[in-house]
Amino acid sequence: MLFKSKLLTLLSLLLLLTGVSAVAQNNITVKSFAEDPNETTPHVHPVTDPSSGDKCALIIVTNVEAGGYHFDFGGLYSKVEERTVGGRPAYLVYVAPGARRVTISNSNSSIGTLRDYRFSKGLAKATTYRMELGEIYLSTQKQYLEFTVSPTDAYLEVNGEPWALNSDGYVSKSVPFGTYNYMVKATDYHAEPGTVVVNDPNQAVKVNLRLRPAYGFLTVNGGDALEGANIYIDEKRVGTGNIIKTRLASGTHTLKISKDLYNPYQETVVIKDNEETIIRPMLDGNFAQAHVRADGSDIYLDGRKLGTGEWFGQLVPGDYVFEARRSSHRPARKQVSVLRKGQKIEVVMPIPEPIYGSINVESTPRGAQVKVDGVLKGNTPISINNILVGQHTVEVSLKGYQPSTQTVNVEDGLETTVKPTLTNLITLLISAPNSEAVYVDGTRQELTSGSARVSVRPGRHTISATPNYSYYYKPFSTTENYTQNQSVYIKHKSILRQRKDMYILAGGTVGSMTTFGGALGFHAGGFCFEAEYQYAGLNDDVNMYMYSKDPETGDWGEGLPHNSSYTDQYVDLWPEHILTARAGWRILTGSGFHITPMLGYRILTDFDEYANSITFSARVDYMWNHNFGVVLTPEYYQNIGACYDYNKAAHFSSKAKSYMTGFNVNLSFMIMF
Repeated sequence: MLFKSKLLTLLSLLLLLTGVSAVAQNNITVKSFAEDPNETTPHVHPVTDPSSGDKCALIIVTNVEAGGYHFDFGGLYSKVEERTVGGRPAYLVYVAPGARRVTISNSNSSIGTLRDYRFSKGLAKATTYRMELGEIYLSTQKQYLEFTVSPTDAYLEVNGEPWALNSDGYVSKSVPFGTYNYMVKATDYHAEPGTVVVNDPNQAVKVNLRLRPAYGFLTVNGGDALEGANIYIDEKRVGTGNIIKTRLASGTHTLKISKDLYNPYQETVVIKDNEETIIRPMLDGNFAQAHVRADGSDIYLDGRKLGTGEWFGQLVPGDYVFEARRSSHRPARKQVSVLRKGQKIEVVMPIPEPIYGSINVESTPRGAQVKVDGVLKGNTPISINNILVGQHTVEVSLKGYQPSTQTVNVEDGLETTVKPTLTNLITLLISAPNSEAVYVDGTRQELTSGSARVSVRPGRHTISATPNYSYYYKPFSTTENYTQNQSVYIKHKSILRQRKDMYILAGGTVGSMTTFGGALGFHAGGFCFEAEYQYAGLNDDVNMYMYSKDPETGDWGEGLPHNSSYTDQYVDLWPEHILTARAGWRILTGSGFHITPMLGYRILTDFDEYANSITFSARVDYMWNHNFGVVLTPEYYQNIGACYDYNKAAHFSSKAKSYMTGFNVNLSFMIMF
């Protein structure tokens, strides 16, 4: 157990020493490193590299806390001399030229080691450099070191270690107290080296860096002269025409411009940090000015069309052949020689020679009118001469016949013959009063007062139409064989589609009763409801004896025979007003007819007496159009309750009974909206 305890104690001490060593590894730092052009020691007292014979570079290392420093340049030759300057130690380190890094260590393990400190470039022969080391902190305290860098895509290195910036250009780390050397780099920006000391236990150390731009801007503006010109910067093509404020690295660049008919342009431009350099190049033309006129002809040069009628342009010295071209003409040519740049040349082209053929036109029947390309030439038969070669349109027409139109190809010196046989036409009179548009074989026809007159060739034709009310009526289409003049009537079928509307009825009733009046109703889809009033004053009143008093007994009796010795009582019933409410369901038939079975409640009254009935009806309506129609309604009504007088009168009078139970037929006109 004692051995195990000692072993654990020894391991703990080793771990503690390893941790202390790890903390102290970065105590050696470089505060500054720079060339000293005023120090000539390597020239006056040179030290030579044994392997190459070159004079060594000299590094004067200061701010060393104690002796025991060692310098390793990656295996290159070096010689170290320790000196005392102003009471403090310093080192003279001679090293073979070309060295790019050094590892600095100290015999005191608590001071640690600085590994692979890198120089910005290789050390030069016989050149003096000064290196100042940072303060050494043996404390184990730590604090945050923060960097905020612009631009945010910069590269940051601290004591030779890369620190990755986030998208905002920020990074922070907790580091031991000490001196830290940093380097910040970014494309097209000046590198920014520096040193920062971390030794405040109470707050983080913040470093804010904004790199200075190492770029400027170039504008190449030559106006219209640069249109179509190719622009090159450092042998790389960057665009065509004027270049506005393009970004370039600071320094010297080569600008080149090339353009057809102009001598090459080249210039060296200097770009300064964050400044705009403006170049206004003047191109030297290597051409003559040419003006070619061709009097309405197309102008060609080397098979390339330049323009029509007139052309202005530039030509380099040389020989050219211009052509004037017109359709159906032989090209006219002219040779032009350009002797020198700056020369002004006027060219008038000869007129191209026309090429003719002819067209013979015969028709059946004869006497038809002939047009060529829309120009009237005469009547058939006819020979038409001096027609330019190429394609032409020949139209042959005769009243009452279908016109003939052909495209013919006229050739040089040849006759082209056209022999159309004209077909007579028939007339279709199309009546479409309820149509929005009418089409014959897909061509829309103009409607006048709901009809159209169309001339067509005999044969099969398709006539179609769209209705005025496409929601309620179907489109119309028919294909038939038409051989003579005839009339075509278009009627659209109704669509079986319930709708919402209101309506008014006005008419009269015959049958058991004779009345006249009207109704107001509505449709909600298929459901129908209406309220009706009929005036029944046209019917006879019921005036009859229904009660007698027996003089012997003094009793009243019903239906006793009338006798003058009796005391009689009679009733006078006069039907005057009928109020009816009905509800039902409309049945569509696919035509103008609709059928609506209905159930209702009816009251007959003269305001003193009344009779109630239920009604059964089947309304049939026929709509002439969307708004107007006629309605026929047969109806049966059955008494369900009446006042005393009506009930008693029904026993003695069939007329009184027919007012309460019977059959009527109503005929009305309908206005729907």
